[in-house]
Amino acid sequence: MHAVAAQLRPRLLVTLGERGAVLVRADGSTVDVPAERVDAVDTTGAGDAFVGAFAFGLATGLAEEVAAGLGCTCATASVLRPGTQASFLEREDAVRIYEGIVATAPSAA
Repeated sequence: MHAVAAQLRPRLLVTLGERGAVLVRADGSTVDVPAERVDAVDTTGAGDAFVGAFAFGLATGLAEEVAAGLGCTCATASVLRPGTQASFLEREDAVRIYEGIVATAPSAA
């Protein structure tokens, strides 16, 4: 088990609702990932929006903390509308947010 954990270098990401998220890196250091403050209409589905955007960010090669920022941004956008799937971003809005984050993200080395 320890050999697998050493090979995988497990990390932890904890979502904190309106406070964003905290990423615990493999070395034990932490990164606070803030979320924009908004007047939430309905938080149902925000976690799903976060996880989907975070996973997409990782799959496209974003650094973990940048992908977590994408997750926070998309989750924040989702709480501005009622419902779950109906509150998720339209494709055009998701692309705009993603491109904005990629344009301002530090390059992953």
